[in-house]
Amino acid sequence: MTTEMRRAALAPWSMRDRIVRLLAAGLLAPCLLALSACGAAKTPSDLAAADADLGLGDVVMMTWTTREAAGLLGHALSAEGLSIDPHRRAMIGAERFVPTDQTLSIVVSRDFTASVGAKYGPVGGKAEGASTTHVAYEVRITGYLELGPTDLKYRAESACCAGGTLSGSCGGYYVMRLIRGSGKAEYLQKLKGSASASAMDVVHASGGAAFRKLSTSHFEDTYFAYELAPLDSVCALLTPEEEMAPMQVAAKDNCYFTAYRESGERVTESWHLPDARLCWTVAELHSHGVEALLEFNVRFASAGSSRILSAADAVKPAEPDPAAAVPPSAVAVAPAPASPDAAKPPGASTAAKQPAPVPSLAAARVQIEGGSSAEVPADRAQAPAGAASAPSSAAGGSSARASAAPKAKP
Repeated sequence: MTTEMRRAALAPWSMRDRIVRLLAAGLLAPCLLALSACGAAKTPSDLAAADADLGLGDVVMMTWTTREAAGLLGHALSAEGLSIDPHRRAMIGAERFVPTDQTLSIVVSRDFTASVGAKYGPVGGKAEGASTTHVAYEVRITGYLELGPTDLKYRAESACCAGGTLSGSCGGYYVMRLIRGSGKAEYLQKLKGSASASAMDVVHASGGAAFRKLSTSHFEDTYFAYELAPLDSVCALLTPEEEMAPMQVAAKDNCYFTAYRESGERVTESWHLPDARLCWTVAELHSHGVEALLEFNVRFASAGSSRILSAADAVKPAEPDPAAAVPPSAVAVAPAPASPDAAKPPGASTAAKQPAPVPSLAAARVQIEGGSSAEVPADRAQAPAGAASAPSSAAGGSSARASAAPKAKP
């Protein structure tokens, strides 16, 4: 260094003047080039390694977090993708929350995250332009909600199992655990080749991958991920009766109860009941449980119409008298015994039916030819019933013969 340069460096000038004089002397330019080279060689990593296997098992990160477990825990995955079917719960059991304190830094592909939000538009990633390829999570885990294994049961109404295997109506997994915590999620687009991006928007993952930061989302004390368990092992242990529940169609409500409190609040309930009498009885019982009841009404629907009920509908109709229910025309009348003459034609005589008179012992005396006479017993002298008209002619003939016969001499 020359004497002039040494004097310029030690002179009590301002900093600006010193820098200008050093640049003019050619001393500062090599130092700036060396600093820029050092900075380019050492680029700090802003994120964890992308798509790294962290040993988390079957854990799926959620694009949108939630604080409600309803529609998630115990539900089966849809037949396609990693989304949860909110209408098909496959497993039930006692829920328990296990607290913990952990930190998690992870960068995962968007293909391995579950989007619960919109499917179209900027949120769903269908818009033109930049789209999310990875999501970076920085989370502090506070606990997880799980189904206890001791009373875990398959829900037959889900129809996920058939014939000892998956039925095809569900995916192969169900949600056994929800992970809760606080942190942030950064939505990234992976840069390839010489893609241009502002230096302020570019972040680097461990391993050298570069990403453009698209958006950042912060969440506080919510469920942000869930752990899956296979369903095929559950189906293999079920009997045919346990696999599917019988089809049942619930009857539509036909009894409607509406009550009003003194505050003006309206209370409504409904049931399906067989008749109006039972509808009124059930509604009246429920009215006793309404505090500060002002009034209530009951409506019963039947055969396509409905009507407002009253206390008179609660009276059970009297049972009909069985005797009164039989019409007079249905009473059987026993026929009178038939008369013996009923079958005879008009004008027919009834004399032939009358028994012949029994002759006396004197009338039975008959003269025998030759002048002898004998007495015939009455039972032998009686004519048979079939010859009722013969006695008169026979008697006449006998008398004629008896009178013509000569009298025996003494």
